Amino acid sequence: MKTTRTLIALAALASVAAGCSTGSDPEADSYVDTGAEETGCETSTCTSHEECDDGIDCTDDTCVIGGCCEHDPDDGACPYGHVCDPVLGCVEYDCVGDAECDDGLDCTDDTCLIDHTCMNQDTCPSGEHCTATGCEPDATACTTDEDCDDGDFCNGDEVCDDEFGCQEAEHPRECVDSDPCTVDACDSSANMCTFTCDPTIPGCEEECPTDYFPGCFNIVPMLSYSCAFGMVGYNFNQICCTVEGLSLNCSASGVGADGTLSEVGYSGGAHFEVTTTVEGGCTEDYSFTGDFTDPDTFSGLWYVHFTQTDGFSCTMGGCTDQTVYVTGTRVP
Repeated sequence: MKTTRTLIALAALASVAAGCSTGSDPEADSYVDTGAEETGCETSTCTSHEECDDGIDCTDDTCVIGGCCEHDPDDGACPYGHVCDPVLGCVEYDCVGDAECDDGLDCTDDTCLIDHTCMNQDTCPSGEHCTATGCEPDATACTTDEDCDDGDFCNGDEVCDDEFGCQEAEHPRECVDSDPCTVDACDSSANMCTFTCDPTIPGCEEECPTDYFPGCFNIVPMLSYSCAFGMVGYNFNQICCTVEGLSLNCSASGVGADGTLSEVGYSGGAHFEVTTTVEGGCTEDYSFTGDFTDPDTFSGLWYVHFTQTDGFSCTMGGCTDQTVYVTGTRVP
């Protein structure tokens, strides 16, 4: 407590003022101005500085005109690293300048406030929040883990947190088998793990099947058929096949909308089965299966099945099922 101001005695002046009267208003003759209205004090509470002692060592306690106590904080009365709080006394401060409030994030406005505490204001636009890597979208509301599924099988399982909404998977999908001869991977397009045998791995030369695809193959006999007044038909003596992930795709002229038959889940080996379906009044189901007898030759079965869905198209069009045994020889 510091009493640095001197009370100016006005008793004499007040006495003189009290002796002056107009003689017309007894109440006015007895009024003494305490200065309460000028200082903002509700009532006069002091006549000396000592009466204003608040028990806080770092405040200047004074009794001012009107009998009001004032308690002005003096930071200089506190040790280094502290400021004077009018209620708590000397307290440690967080900062003296904005630089001391830097939180290392590019998307916050870092400010040292007048009370020497730091404020780090998020400056990201609405719907986003500040992170160590910049502004990120706010969490998506959810009730179950399924609500958070982003459709990517390979990046792991997203989860729903009751407080923070959808959360990213803690780690990517782990695709591991016990076969030392396989290369383990995750195929996002097929939403599944893949285990591809690699004959270049020492000791795996005889463990891995031969790669029969990609390649083009001449088909004997030639496959040709037409029905429904020429609206349904195919005509080819060669197929060309490629492997994309776990999908084997073979092209055959005139089959379906784009001539492509596919096997989803193909993982290599001598056996294959590619299919396609063309919906309509007379639905067309195409199937081509085969087994390689060596890397360049296979024997197979071409099968076409027609299903009458509108009650007349297959019958009127004269479309009947087709079954043909074929052989295929790799085109050099």
